[in-house]
Amino acid sequence: YEKTLPKPAAPRLGEAGWQTIQLRFDTTELDGHRDLRYILEVEPQWGPQERNNVFVVFPYTIKYHYTNQTTYYVEDLEPNTGYKFRVMAKKLNESSPYSNWTDVIFTT
Repeated sequence: YEKTLPKPAAPRLGEAGWQTIQLRFDTTELDGHRDLRYILEVEPQWGPQERNNVFVVFPYTIKYHYTNQTTYYVEDLEPNTGYKFRVMAKKLNESSPYSNWTDVIFTT
């Protein structure tokens, strides 16, 4: 029997840097729940993959990040690039649905 945890709010931007974005996802929806782990999903917003008839190969981005903290630095991102994020919470046999996606957040 798997009990569902409440859906968390979308992650919030802490700060954005050249290749890092700090996110916070301490949400009141999960107050009272202990020993939570989080799965943070990253979706790069690459846009068109062809520029001036040249195919552009984008670097690999780690899609899922695992943490037990509610503040997380996503690193090794591309500068001047937009990303969207969402988070889910897990513990033992319980999990939440994914949060809504954030608006697009840009590295600097």
